[in-house]
Amino acid sequence: MNNFNINNNKKLYLILLFLAAIVTLNYVFFVYPLYKELIIEEYNSIINGTALSPTRHRLLFSYILDAVYSPLFSITKNQHSFALSFFFLSFCAYAFSFVCSYKLFQLFHSKTSSLMLSLLLALSFVVGHYYHYANAWSMLEGGIFSLGFVYAYQQKKLPFLLITIIAVLNRETGIFLAPAYLLANHSVKDIIKKPFAILKKPFEIAVPLIAILEYILLRKLTGETNHSITISETFALNSTPYNLVLTAIRYALYFHVYLLLFVVSGTPVLAQYATQDSVHFAGEKYFKNVRQLTFGGDNAEAYWSYDGKALVFQRTSVKDGIPCDQIFIGKVPASPNEKFEYQLISTGEGRTTCAFFTKDNKHIIYASTHLASKECPPVPDRAQYGNKYIWPLYRGYDIFMADLTGKIVKQLTNSPYYDAEATLSSDGKKMIYTSTKDGDIELYSMDLKTGKEKRITQTLGYDGGAWFSPDGTKIIWRASRPITDEAIKEYKELLAVDLVAPTNMEVWVANADGSNPRQVTNYGQANWAPTFMPDSKRIIFASNHEYKRGFPFNLYTINEDGTNLQKVSRDKGFDAFPMFSPDGKKIVFASNRNNGGTRDTNVFIADWVE
Repeated sequence: MNNFNINNNKKLYLILLFLAAIVTLNYVFFVYPLYKELIIEEYNSIINGTALSPTRHRLLFSYILDAVYSPLFSITKNQHSFALSFFFLSFCAYAFSFVCSYKLFQLFHSKTSSLMLSLLLALSFVVGHYYHYANAWSMLEGGIFSLGFVYAYQQKKLPFLLITIIAVLNRETGIFLAPAYLLANHSVKDIIKKPFAILKKPFEIAVPLIAILEYILLRKLTGETNHSITISETFALNSTPYNLVLTAIRYALYFHVYLLLFVVSGTPVLAQYATQDSVHFAGEKYFKNVRQLTFGGDNAEAYWSYDGKALVFQRTSVKDGIPCDQIFIGKVPASPNEKFEYQLISTGEGRTTCAFFTKDNKHIIYASTHLASKECPPVPDRAQYGNKYIWPLYRGYDIFMADLTGKIVKQLTNSPYYDAEATLSSDGKKMIYTSTKDGDIELYSMDLKTGKEKRITQTLGYDGGAWFSPDGTKIIWRASRPITDEAIKEYKELLAVDLVAPTNMEVWVANADGSNPRQVTNYGQANWAPTFMPDSKRIIFASNHEYKRGFPFNLYTINEDGTNLQKVSRDKGFDAFPMFSPDGKKIVFASNRNNGGTRDTNVFIADWVE
């Protein structure tokens, strides 16, 4: 979802303004002559200081215009000026309508398609004016404005109070605000299955009530009873069953016209762009167009190919015959309607972890235990260690390179120790990984061409999950360093049986050769899964430091010097393993969100917006 930025799309917005001018002129030539007497009457009522008289010709956004021009036109001295001002405001309203519609269309379509749909929308208004289908087209306009204002609200462009005022001042918008908000924030499935839970939300209750109240209020103020149909009439006390049925039918028809406009592609109107639903929570301002890619099982550590067209990740799903982690690759969906399909690329034997694409996008590297055993290695009994969070350091892990058919073309490490957690530099020439080959859990770099290695870290404790910065000048990793005698003793005892309990981790950075190491975070608990952001200066990482019980985990950004901590995700479960696409426009991460109360972890993708 793109931000409103007129400077970047001057030609486009000039076209939209041109369409607004055409529609307004059409309105002037075809509608104004017909309603000249009514406009004069409107003018006279304002000049005479009578009560607010809603315009009966159903001009787009008429009640907002009434509110604006009533005080303005009270000082207008002639009907000609009144009409010119009236049509100027009409032009502004239409321009706003087409900009809103274009932005909404663009959620599902290309720029060209969105522009064509906006053109068709303008044509529909022209036809509506010519044939004087006033009510039907005003309903269509109300629907567009409703979606536009919901979109603005979700983007924090309009506060809730202003939207409620809009609902009061403009009946068509007020009528459609409630269904538009429902469609924007809930899937059809949720609406059907959880109607009462949804109706507990104040916005969805307030808007229909406001529509009813404003109708009653306007009737009292104006003394008029001959309004165009509104949703309020459905609830009027003097409505007969016959009128109720007719009103319902008319509304169904009008609503269908506007809905068809947005659902023609078969895509739910705005559900996947909600500010708060099962995949995108309120406050996650950096995420747009959040989409769930995997469904069910334990899916994590999804990382981009260098060309940004594919993802590689590890997956466990007992019900699918995957008892422990295996590596899969899948093409990144090019559109919201395209399904994320993936295929097994590891051997299917042993346990695997931490896959990464090579620079040519034709190979991957990953760690696997399949040479040690075809079976999944045993999971440690945490009860023996006070139910602490424990990682096994399987000695069977070695790092391999495979092509995209799964064929292993090279074994990169070959030691009787833990070799895993490998990633590559931006130029694809160097690998950084974690190993226990020297008696501690340290970082090593390897030149892929020569096989020459260098130990990067030297301090007692766990050092792992390392990444190169996009510019290749720095590395970043997570470290758990025991300090007290008791902690050191416990660390060494666990390491002796190939285990580590890194419940306390902090983010560290250093030069690419390991020099000048420096600690970035100092929050306590688990600050981990760090990676540099596209500018190679800021960092994104996962942490539970805000929560005393150690859960949930959320994503945060921070400057390299440890300043400007910003919370990114708001899930009440687990968010981790973030990675930006090569162009910096998208982010992929693993999360417990939308898992139906299970322990499933899935892969999610989102546009990154700052």
